[in-house]
Amino acid sequence: MKVVICQINSKFIQSSLAAWCLKAGAEHFCESKNDVCVVEGTINGSMDSAVEQIVGEKPDLVGFCCYIWNISYVLDLAERVRSACPAVKIVLGGPEVSYNAEKVLLKHNFVDFVLSGEGELPFARLIDGISKQSIPKECGICFMEEGVPCVALPYISCEEPPSPYCAEYFDRLSGRIAY
Repeated sequence: MKVVICQINSKFIQSSLAAWCLKAGAEHFCESKNDVCVVEGTINGSMDSAVEQIVGEKPDLVGFCCYIWNISYVLDLAERVRSACPAVKIVLGGPEVSYNAEKVLLKHNFVDFVLSGEGELPFARLIDGISKQSIPKECGICFMEEGVPCVALPYISCEEPPSPYCAEYFDRLSGRIAY
């Protein structure tokens, strides 16, 4: 499965570690073989370019990291990606959606899943579940089922997550500020 993790930062100089944490989690925890890539942009960037970049990867699933500074942009971007690729699965996660998954699912019909809580393991389980056509009803994975929100408790791990610090991350960081 082709998985794109999209991180929209507030400025070009900034780089959030969240997308790279999800990538590390997918690579560490997934049972299935997947091609996982990170696409970064900014809220000041061209929406059309962002859609082209994501759609150009030919994804089966696109995960978006949602924060207070990017939520409007991300929702618009996710809807446009879904419009361009009707079969793609759209996943939202992060502090701006994690606490209100039910509301997000009810309000935005282009969103297939919301991750609640820590994302590394739930994202990997979701990828595996989509591959097997059997979505886990646990582990912070929230979705609509027959028109009704299926909302799981936020996932909290007691274990150390896999390290996001890889050569690709440092190459892409290239002088920007990590947060």
